[in-house]
Amino acid sequence: MTGTGSAPSAGADFAALAAAAIDGIAEAEPWRRFVHLLRCHFGASHANIIFRRADLKQAFIAEDYADPATQGKAHASYRPEDDPIPYYRLEPFQVHAIDDFLSEGGSHPFMARFLRPLGMAGMLICRVVTPSGLQAWISVTHPDPDALGEQQRRELGSIARLFAQALALFGTYQAAVDQRDAYARVVRARATGMVRLDQAGKVLHIDEAAATWLGEGGSLQVAAGRLRAVRAADRVRLNRALGNILAGTSEEELLALGEGGDGLEVLMFRVSEAYEPAWLSATRAILYVRRAGQEALPTPQRVRTLLGLSRREAALAVLLARGLTLAQAAQDLGISELTARAYLRQIFARTGVSRQADLIRQIQSSIAGVQ
Repeated sequence: MTGTGSAPSAGADFAALAAAAIDGIAEAEPWRRFVHLLRCHFGASHANIIFRRADLKQAFIAEDYADPATQGKAHASYRPEDDPIPYYRLEPFQVHAIDDFLSEGGSHPFMARFLRPLGMAGMLICRVVTPSGLQAWISVTHPDPDALGEQQRRELGSIARLFAQALALFGTYQAAVDQRDAYARVVRARATGMVRLDQAGKVLHIDEAAATWLGEGGSLQVAAGRLRAVRAADRVRLNRALGNILAGTSEEELLALGEGGDGLEVLMFRVSEAYEPAWLSATRAILYVRRAGQEALPTPQRVRTLLGLSRREAALAVLLARGLTLAQAAQDLGISELTARAYLRQIFARTGVSRQADLIRQIQSSIAGVQ
């Protein structure tokens, strides 16, 4: 191997690569560290992952160069019309060398004009495909074609199969992120904000919509980490309602605070039972805040009555209707996601729907029907 150093031991490398493949799922720029370790593993001049969804759109590339100055040159000199690789016809998990596609050998324009001048005369590439249809192409290059032989082919094949598991998880993770963002947009569009409190009544989280109404000049503010109504009469009512919720003597409370343009409607309900002291920081109350005069908020008691749900099923249904994912709702209810899924199956059975989107529509239409 010339010019890029020798590869570290495969055992240590594979453990690091496996960890980086999983960590890369949630990185802002997915798999940047993974491709760096991949390049180092092969002592390569360059390594990359080209990623596409099943519809072949929304591509991105994660790449790493031994010489960072090469990156700009590579992007400037790449000509798609010279590229001979049949990316979508490659057999999944079969590793190919660039020579497999060069009918003219070293005189092929892709080699002569692009790869060789950039120190990439040796190249291995492998197509990764998941059962859900996500696809990625992993490649490594080296100035010396002989440095990427049969052993390196086998190793890249193993790495590709390792990466396929991370790619499948990425698809699931991205779908959850997309769903969460979509629900958040719906919540913002409906001008409803959410506040979470712990057992002591301290604020754990305020979302973006609620934050716009809890600033200076509003009828409800945050002082020393706690909610505080501006008007004295509202303060008494707010403290009494919160006390009932946190003590477990009331499952839900609905308050109108302020008046006129500063008026707010606050729906609060208890979402979990008391736990051991170590759990005192867990969410104990959810508050939904919105401008007074808007359409009614779905409350657990109302949903429980209209749809014939249990108390816990209704609490979960309301959280889903307000824009939380199942995992977020489970966390706020103080239950496992597995338990939340069991509740959701029971809700589906009681309501006759089979998807969360249909459940949310049913809740909204049921509430609207009794306005």
